[in-house]
Amino acid sequence: MARGEVWRLITPIFLHFSLMHILFNMLSLSSFGNLLEKKFGSGWFLAVVLTSALASNLTQYLWAGAPNFGGMSGVVYALFGYTWARGHTDPWAGFRLPANSVFTMLLWLVVCMTGTVGPIANAAHVGGLVMGGLWGLIPWLRRRILGQW
Repeated sequence: MARGEVWRLITPIFLHFSLMHILFNMLSLSSFGNLLEKKFGSGWFLAVVLTSALASNLTQYLWAGAPNFGGMSGVVYALFGYTWARGHTDPWAGFRLPANSVFTMLLWLVVCMTGTVGPIANAAHVGGLVMGGLWGLIPWLRRRILGQW
């Protein structure tokens, strides 16, 4: 990235290091992605995926200091974060996640941080979760600041 290789901020989402890694990521992406893309359209979905990839990959790079990571997990955590935040701040929008789904995603985040499942790009997960949560708060902030409902 220091040499102008800015594509490295996006391309890790296309790299996976095992069959289970890509299967888990694609199943999760499909679960959250289908719901959100149908609701908001492909353009919005692409914007969320790209900004989430940038945020999660940049967070991981800054944390680890090395570009040797990959996976769609940061984006998946962003989509989860969006759905979770939006469900709490805009319950009539239909994004309420079951408590066991929230528990599972957060438990997996913590389990990965323990190191017991191998080397994981934990900072990417957290960066994606934060970026998705921020996306999910935009409608609430708009209503609070502009008084729009």
